[in-house]
Amino acid sequence: MLRAIRYTYGLTWRFLKAAPVIALAIIAVEGVQHVAEWMTGMFASPEAAKAVQFHPARMAIGAVKTILLLFVIYWIARFAFSGESVPRTFAADRDALHRFSLVVLLTLVVGVAMQALQGVPMDGMGRAAILTIILGSMFGWLLLQVALTPWIVGAAIGDPKATPIFALRQSIGHLLWGFAFTLVIMLPPMVVHYVLGGLAMVRPGRLGVILLVVDSVFVAFLGVLIAASSVAIAYRVARRQGYSIDGLDGEARPIAALD
Repeated sequence: MLRAIRYTYGLTWRFLKAAPVIALAIIAVEGVQHVAEWMTGMFASPEAAKAVQFHPARMAIGAVKTILLLFVIYWIARFAFSGESVPRTFAADRDALHRFSLVVLLTLVVGVAMQALQGVPMDGMGRAAILTIILGSMFGWLLLQVALTPWIVGAAIGDPKATPIFALRQSIGHLLWGFAFTLVIMLPPMVVHYVLGGLAMVRPGRLGVILLVVDSVFVAFLGVLIAASSVAIAYRVARRQGYSIDGLDGEARPIAALD
């Protein structure tokens, strides 16, 4: 797992260096969302945050951010399996876009369903039951994402054999590793992300604004890091299952750092 972690962080920095405009786009969207949250009073108190968490402006910008971060997976997969060629990464590919559009659709549908679940009245339920439902849905979706990673990455590079059924069959024996790896990659920076938001809530004024700016920049790194982890998972599954992932040129693209 250490090799996969090193590769994921290395790929993240190389992609950010090669395509800084993607980082700027994430920073811009996250910044706009923070502006909307600030204007609706979300950082006034925990109670205010809960009251406005489903504000239409925040939800709309959040949907844009979700789509952007999905396409970060699309671009970084193409970057990794093109020999890290920037022109090939961003070259028009109608077949890959068509395949990846299904990934975007599934993610948005699940996102709407999870938002609806959070809006269901749970007044008559105990805290343990509520926590179980919320965490169960979050970790269940994360586990499904890990299981579908070979499809997600394959769709990004236009691999015709990459389908949801193919991904589930190939990844079933690697779910625990993929789930643990995802948590190792994701949880530490997510803690930083939420701490910055929490500090902005208890430190209003200029310091709060500075913290949110820092958070916007950090989210750019976090988004690319999580996307890069998908490449490591998909490659591990492919190597362990005995199939190759063809690059954008149709040739197998081994990743020496993961072999």
